[in-house]
Amino acid sequence: MDEFIFFTGKKPKEDISDYLGAADIFVNASHFEGTPLSILEAMHNSLLIVSTNVKGINNFILNKVNGLLFERDNFDSFKETLEFALSNTDLCNMMRERAKEVTLKDYDYKKNLKRHLEIYAE
Repeated sequence: MDEFIFFTGKKPKEDISDYLGAADIFVNASHFEGTPLSILEAMHNSLLIVSTNVKGINNFILNKVNGLLFERDNFDSFKETLEFALSNTDLCNMMRERAKEVTLKDYDYKKNLKRHLEIYAE
């Protein structure tokens, strides 16, 4: 496992893009999230998202559309999801593209700032 998976622990903010650039898959095993910035950053960097199927995350990660979801506290579900990711390269590459499209469409800082300014101007 150490050959393929790196548990880095907490890293300084300025190093995050280097780690995301070196990765292929981003795994998140939270029990609950709002809209996690870490997943959005990984999506924007075209990583395949493998995450728990919990509220907040499943609002914008759609299983086998723009990422993969596994059941919380279920190691077998996690294992099956990773095996699926490793054996379905073409589909996973399409999910990576869709994930990046989501960030560009729905989470672009400049577009969202413009929308907020328009709302406050009314």
